[in-house]
Parts: sequence; C-alpha cells; structure tokens
Amino acid sequence: MLSVMGYPVYDCDSQAKGIMDASPCIHQAIARDVSNEAIEERGGETFINRKILADVVFGNPVKLACLNGIVHSAVKCDVGRWRDEHMANPLASNTLFVETAILRQSGMDSMVDEIWEVHADLETRITRAMMRDNATRSHIEARIKSQAAENSLHADSAVPVRIIYNNGDEPLLPQLLRLL
Repeated sequence: MLSVMGYPVYDCDSQAKGIMDASPCIHQAIARDVSNEAIEERGGETFINRKILADVVFGNPVKLACLNGIVHSAVKCDVGRWRDEHMANPLASNTLFVETAILRQSGMDSMVDEIWEVHADLETRITRAMMRDNATRSHIEARIKSQAAENSLHADSAVPVRIIYNNGDEPLLPQLLRLL
C-alpha cells in the first residue's frame, strides 16, 4: 500500500533473493557453510535451489543463523546504498520504508527511526503465506517458528513501535494514514 501511495519501499526479501542470486561469493559460502546440495551448477553457472535451502534452514536454527549471517550484511549494505541514493535526490521523499520479517535479527533496527509492525493472527498468517508461496502448512509453520524470536525483542526497542492490525477486521488505509 505504501508503494502504491508513492513512498519508496525496500523489500528485503525480494532484494535479498536478487543479491543472493547474483553473488558467486554468497553461493560459495552457502555451499561451504549451510548446504552444498542447495547450490547447483548448470551451464557453467551456479544457482541456488531454494527448496533444498529452505528445507535445510527452516528445520535447523544453526544453519538458519549461518545463512542469515551470510546474507544480512550484504542486504544491510544494499539498504544503505538505496537510502543514500534516495536522500541525495532533492525531489525524492525523505520518508522511506524497509519491509522485513526480521528487522532486529538482521541488525537493521539500528537503521530506522520507527518500526511499523503488521499484526495478524496465526491462522490468518499461515493461510496467507500458504496461498502466496504455494507452500505446505508445515513449511510455513517452520518458517514462522524460525522468525518467532523477532517478536520477543520488542521490549528492548530503542525506536517507537507502531502496530498495524491486518486480520481483516479494521481497514488498513485509515491506519496507515494515521501513522503517516
């Protein structure tokens, strides 16, 4: 919604995928430290088999932490570059948004002035993610569990946390307009 409203939004998930796909160094680190089977070679190029990678990391907190360690610094660097590009443009909005499921775990909480957290009940999140990702319930539940530590960190937040409710009970647009 914020993008449609004209605000710049950095989508960490999709950007991370692009960064991971384009970086032979990340491929090598994944093969070495997370799962050799998750990296495939075709025609002289390497590719990430995301299904194998997800199966490995979402059932193994140590492997997930390792993958996150490989990817987070590259994404944080890219967020900084993106922010600097926007802030250098005198015609651009100085209000920027970063969308991520793991703001604190990635260390990006130190890069923001305010946190807008979208809440939905567990069943709603599972159903939406299954439809969006064409994934099984158990796969989505494992992903949610791996991200659960993020939710326990709010008490330590150094920046204000605002809540947006997205269960379908309260319209989203008025909530966003109030926050803006």
